[in-house]
Amino acid sequence: MKLPHAVQIFFALVLVSLAGPIKAGGKSVDAMDVNFAGLHSLTNLFDTLNLWTQQEPRSIFINYGETPPTEVLHSVARGSADVGVTDLAVDYEDLKRKNLVQFAVMATIVAPVINVPGIDHNKLVLSAPVLADILLGNISRWDAKPIQALNPGLKLPAIPIIPIVNSEPSGVTLAMTRYLSRHSETFAKRIGTTHDVEWPSHVIRVKSVDSVVKAMRAESGTISFIGSDAGNRGYLNFAKLKSRRGNIVEADISFMSSSVLGAPAVSAKNEQISVVDLDESWPIIAPIYAMLSATATNDDKARRIQQFFFWTFQKGERKLQSYGYVQLPQSLQSRSIRRMRDVKASTGAPLKTMFDLGANPLEESMR
Repeated sequence: MKLPHAVQIFFALVLVSLAGPIKAGGKSVDAMDVNFAGLHSLTNLFDTLNLWTQQEPRSIFINYGETPPTEVLHSVARGSADVGVTDLAVDYEDLKRKNLVQFAVMATIVAPVINVPGIDHNKLVLSAPVLADILLGNISRWDAKPIQALNPGLKLPAIPIIPIVNSEPSGVTLAMTRYLSRHSETFAKRIGTTHDVEWPSHVIRVKSVDSVVKAMRAESGTISFIGSDAGNRGYLNFAKLKSRRGNIVEADISFMSSSVLGAPAVSAKNEQISVVDLDESWPIIAPIYAMLSATATNDDKARRIQQFFFWTFQKGERKLQSYGYVQLPQSLQSRSIRRMRDVKASTGAPLKTMFDLGANPLEESMR
């Protein structure tokens, strides 16, 4: 059972208070303030991680500022934020020009969500070709034959399908369009793989994830795609997906653990991750990336930030899963640690952060 956010915060504060001296608001006495610029959808997660890490030595206290994905890079580059968190990987040339380091920190499910009378959570089955045709306008009613063929025995209402999307550029959109382009030649030609889509006129466009949730809940017959964290917060009904091989998977954290993340392909330049659909796990994954200055302005703060992300890799699994996120496999965590080690001290020398949360294979692999 997932506890409400307010209850999670309460218990986190209780545990933190037992761990050692804290100031008002749950801040450890020796914690250092760090400014984060990141996605609105990650606010609650980082609030909770913030409280849980106060019991760790040399902790940071996160001041989280909600920032559009396209603005995160600029916030870190001009120094108004120490850390950027986004679901859109920044191009290598932009990172190099702005003197930034980027690495993956976690991932989330991207799932179709529906509001169809009489159809409960994870009862409707869709496929990539059918979902592509819905977004392209080729399938326009819920009782259409292609949907019926995937759902024998399920009573589908004879009402129009109303697609709703978040018009803001996002990694969620990039992940979904990549998935649909792999499975629909028509979608690949008309839309393609992109984070910023010119949708057909029948698709309703709103400007934010929260607006998608609000519009979905307000009108029957709607369909969208969304990160599982936002879908869970909005109490939306998810749809299952049927693969080419006939496997049916649910948008559930059990289909997305590190051991079944699929076959990640990683760009050597900017650490952008794309997940190859293996037909056995949930096929649509949106990684979350962090950005740091490649040269520290405050060496102690830079080390603490790196230790925070290492703590997330080593101890944050339960917190991540409670918000619909999952840890990366160790191979990707190791890559992220190598990218963090690219950060230089203020003198230009290696920063030499000690990842000392106990014996672990990640630290050993870096030696």
